[in-house]
Amino acid sequence: MIHFNRRARLSIAACALLPTLCIAQGIPTAAAGQAASSPSIRSWVRTYGSHSPHEGVFDMRFEPNGGIRVAGYGSSPGTSNAAGLLMRMSPGNGDLNSQSLLRNQTIPGFGSPVDGAGLAADGGALFTGRIVDDLYMKHDGWVARVDREGNPLWQRGFTVPGFGRFSILDVVELSSGAWIIAGATSVDDQPPQAAYIVRLSASGAVDWQYEYLAGVSEHVQSITATSDGGFAIVGWTVSSGAGCEDVWFMKLDAAGTVQWQRTYGGSDCDQGNSIIELSGGGYAIAARTTGWTQSGNAPWILVLDAQGNLLWQRVVDGVWGDLSAIAETAGGGVVALGRVGEAGFPSNDLWAVELDSAGGLRWQRAYEGESGDWGSSIVVMPDSSFLFGGTWGWGFPEGDVFLVRTAPGGSLAGCGLDRTTTFPLISPLVSSQPSFANRAQGVAINRVYSFTALDGDVTSALRCR
Repeated sequence: MIHFNRRARLSIAACALLPTLCIAQGIPTAAAGQAASSPSIRSWVRTYGSHSPHEGVFDMRFEPNGGIRVAGYGSSPGTSNAAGLLMRMSPGNGDLNSQSLLRNQTIPGFGSPVDGAGLAADGGALFTGRIVDDLYMKHDGWVARVDREGNPLWQRGFTVPGFGRFSILDVVELSSGAWIIAGATSVDDQPPQAAYIVRLSASGAVDWQYEYLAGVSEHVQSITATSDGGFAIVGWTVSSGAGCEDVWFMKLDAAGTVQWQRTYGGSDCDQGNSIIELSGGGYAIAARTTGWTQSGNAPWILVLDAQGNLLWQRVVDGVWGDLSAIAETAGGGVVALGRVGEAGFPSNDLWAVELDSAGGLRWQRAYEGESGDWGSSIVVMPDSSFLFGGTWGWGFPEGDVFLVRTAPGGSLAGCGLDRTTTFPLISPLVSSQPSFANRAQGVAINRVYSFTALDGDVTSALRCR
């Protein structure tokens, strides 16, 4: 099973209708005094690596002052211990301006992965992770807030007496400075598993926490704040739907009460990985499906109306792949990012596709690294160009942060690392059904951790410009 944890970004177009959310996310808006366009910037490709065997991107943002911020993961210098990674770079050429690492100093028995991060309006971030005390029975979650320089501000743990597992996979800062965090919880590595959603104050106190379960297994992969003050989540469920797993969408109000929920899928296994609210109303989802194509694992995009009714959907046929991020583009279109494994090429490549508001193809392109590349975060820049973030060599030793700054049509002028792809887009018959997850009070208590900020040892390599 592939588990993604990647943030969707509101687009510049969406900011016209959602300025409060955009300001909270640091996205330039007319209300924030930002111009609607900026001078053309030449495309480039860079990697950012260190001694760490694995580095990647969770969240990215274009700052009002023109810089780029990236929250991701790496490891502490001289060790293999996982650490949160906060970087800033120039949008013109990707030059690295600053970096810092956040390390949980608790020594677990089976590791301490960093599972996610969300950037904050003040330039800092909230990182999430786990302390694995027992591989099957005891995973305690944590979140840690850092300032713009990477210094720890506050932290909170999530545990229960005895056995229990918590994973926190997505976080979003709200306009008030509060945070909504989402993931899953269970007693051990077997069902039942409940979706787990917590609202934290700006100082890290728990405002509320709830578990959502329909009987077997519910999993939240992505959460976004909505224009009505509530939240929309996407992930997958085993408890209901048409297949072994179905994409699961749940709409919550500001207090975490379920307003409605539905599943989308076929007779095989389907998972939702990223969700955004569209500026004209409704939602877009980046997903994966194991049905409908010969590849056995295909990228899938779904667009819904405000009540969750399916407006259109496109499955990418003829190639193995999946999607992990989505953003809105001009005219109500969407751009989605993930990876494909195309015949005739030695390994997976980062892959992006842009569709118009009716699901028609605008363009699709692959971006070639060394081995096993994939995309995990998108920023639609003020000049309608794109910044794609992911991992160069994901799943291989020495995997590095991979940033691609493209022209508005997704191309890399004068660079041999991209290619146009022509994969067919199909619209199979999808089953959409009500889901019945019930809300229950969460029972996690705090576990205190110790975090420290470290200087990073990341260096940047220009791959093309």
